[in-house]
Amino acid sequence: DKAIDLVDEACAMIKTELDSMPAELDELSRRIMQMEIEEAASKCYDSQPSPEGRITNNCLRSGHTSVVEHVSFTWEVEGVSRALLAQLTRHRVASFSVQSQRYVKYNGGFNYVTPPSIIALGAEAVESYKQDMEYLNQAYNRWLSMGVDAEDARMVLPNACCTTLTVTMNLREFMHFCNERLCARAQWEIRSLCKEMVKCVNEAT
Repeated sequence: DKAIDLVDEACAMIKTELDSMPAELDELSRRIMQMEIEEAASKCYDSQPSPEGRITNNCLRSGHTSVVEHVSFTWEVEGVSRALLAQLTRHRVASFSVQSQRYVKYNGGFNYVTPPSIIALGAEAVESYKQDMEYLNQAYNRWLSMGVDAEDARMVLPNACCTTLTVTMNLREFMHFCNERLCARAQWEIRSLCKEMVKCVNEAT
């Protein structure tokens, strides 16, 4: 239901671009994407596309969501944990380009995510968690200094270690992603990311 609401609110018909563009071109780009989906939907029923997207809306209401696969969204994501990445890449109808721990070295120390459950325990717990991360960072750099390749030294890095990535999903997959990850039972970090992704889509429309 949340994903369908998202489709209705966002009109299900835009492509999010990483770079900004003049308002006139932005509106033109959205309109072109709307018509591309309407054109694809009309072929299913041997109908003529309607300017208001009537066929597309009828498809969505009837559960015929394959037509929205012709729209895709791309997000730049940073400051999330490797634990989140493991969950995110389970959504297989998506494309990912992820910062490599094989080639990127954290000589200056790695950033990490602190779970709310630890923050809730207070300053002493947060400090203890920080010390754990510092210990692992020291271990990582010790192995590097001994000549161990980054691809092997990374084995001591925690799931909390931050990463950056680019992710692209078509709208049908994004609807599925939202249904799975906006659920109250979803892990807090990926639920938070999903909310931000929805926000980006809504702002773009």
